[in-house]
Amino acid sequence: MADEIPLIWTSKGNVPLDSVVQEVIWDVQKDYIKVVERYKDATGEVVKEGAHVYSRLGLTGEVAVASF
Repeated sequence: MADEIPLIWTSKGNVPLDSVVQEVIWDVQKDYIKVVERYKDATGEVVKEGAHVYSRLGLTGEVAVASF
């Protein structure tokens, strides 16, 4: 088990975790906080990206009325 290599799933399939560079970007605004987690390969190509957003407005601040 000591010889196991950690892998990460990317657009290029499973690759060793140490072959990609992780970049974390925080975007803090008045209405929301967003964190983007991006992984790039050795050439700089983005091979995996995900984002999480926290709304500071709550549910009542985002309600939109639709007319049918």
